[in-house]
Amino acid sequence: MQRSLLIIIFLLTVCLLCACTGGQNQTGGSVDPPHGLNVESYHTDAQGQQLDLIRRSVLNQDINFDWQNGPIFDTGLSDDVMLIINGYIKPMVSGQYRFFIDSDDGVSLTIDGVKVIDEWQIQAVAQSSTDLIQLDATRFHSFDLKWYEHDGVATLKLYWEGTSATGESIVGHSIVPIDVFYQTLPVEPEAEAVPAPEPEEEILRVEPEPAPELPAPPAPPAPPAPQTNMATEQLVTEENRAEHVHQAINDKIAANVQALKEIRDRLELLGSIDTSDESIVRKVNDRVQRAETELNNRLTEIRRQQEVLEIRLTRLLEIQRSQGDGAGAGAGAGAGFNEATLAGHEQRLNGIETKLFNIKGGLTEVKMILRDITSKLDNGYRCQVSNNLCR
Repeated sequence: MQRSLLIIIFLLTVCLLCACTGGQNQTGGSVDPPHGLNVESYHTDAQGQQLDLIRRSVLNQDINFDWQNGPIFDTGLSDDVMLIINGYIKPMVSGQYRFFIDSDDGVSLTIDGVKVIDEWQIQAVAQSSTDLIQLDATRFHSFDLKWYEHDGVATLKLYWEGTSATGESIVGHSIVPIDVFYQTLPVEPEAEAVPAPEPEEEILRVEPEPAPELPAPPAPPAPPAPQTNMATEQLVTEENRAEHVHQAINDKIAANVQALKEIRDRLELLGSIDTSDESIVRKVNDRVQRAETELNNRLTEIRRQQEVLEIRLTRLLEIQRSQGDGAGAGAGAGAGFNEATLAGHEQRLNGIETKLFNIKGGLTEVKMILRDITSKLDNGYRCQVSNNLCR
C-alpha cells in the first residue's frame, strides 16, 4: 500500500513538471493594433487655413469618397472643411509603391515624415501622384493625409500600385484597402516578472538610533491663482467664429455679384441670335435655364451662411446674458464688452441683408432678361421669319 502511494505521488510530480516546462516554452508576440485611421475635422477659411476643431473620429472604410455637394464625412458640413487623417500603413508584401490621390480641393500626403504630395490649393477634381516609395511588410510606416474643401463639389480618393524587387506587379492600380491601415503602433507584451531572490539571512546587528529630524518650516502659502472670466473667453471664441462667417459671406457675395454681371452681359448678347435655327435655339435655351439654376443655387448658399451667422450671434447674446447676471465688477465689464461686440456684429448683419437685397434685385433683372429671351426663342422656334410659316 505504501509503495503504491509513493508511485502515485511520483507520477503526479512528473506531470506537474511537464506542464510547467510546456508553459515556459510558449512565446507571445505583439498585440495587433486596431485597423483604421484617426480623423480630425476642422473649420477652415477660403485658403484652407485650419481654424477650430469640429470633432475627432475613426475611419473604418476605404478612402474612396465622392461627396459632391453633400455633407463631408461626419461633419454635417459641405464647405470650408479640413480632414486630417493619420495612422500607420503596413502592406502585405514588401516592395515599391506609388500612390495616387483624386482631390477637390487641396491635398497633401506625408509618409514616414516625408511629404510626397503637396497640392494645397483650390482646384477642380485633379489627380496627384508620388514617386516610388519603398514599404516594408514587417514595419509600420507613419501615414499623414491632409485634405480640405472650400466650396462646390468635394472628392477624396486614394489609389496605389506596387511592384516587387524583381519588377513583378504586387498590386494593380486600385483603391488602397483600409485593412493595411492601423490606428496605432502594436503594443508589445509585458515581460514576465522575475521573482527576486530571497535575501540571505543576516547576522543581527545593533544599529545606533538616528537623531530625530526637526520638522521643516511650513512653506509660505501660494498666491491665489488669478480668476479668469470664462464667459469672456467664450465670447472671444464665438466672436472669432462669427468673424470667420462674416468673411465667408462677404467673399461669396462678391463672387456672386461678379457672376451675376457676367451672366447678365452674356444674356444681353443673345438678343442678336438667329432664332430660325432650331439647334441654336435649343442650345441657348439650355444655357438660359442653367444660368437661372446657378443663380438660385448661389443665393441659397448665401442664405445658408447667413443662418450660420445668426446662430453665432444668438450664442453671443446668450453669453452676454449669462455674464450680465454674474456678480462682481469683472462680470459688469465683460457684459459691456459683449454689448459692444454684439452691436458691431448686428451692424454687419444688417449690411449683409442690404447686399442680399441688392443681389435679389440683380437676380430679378436677370430673370426679366431670361423671360424676354425665352419669349423670343419660342417665337423664332415656331415660325420662320423668311417664309412666315409656323411649325
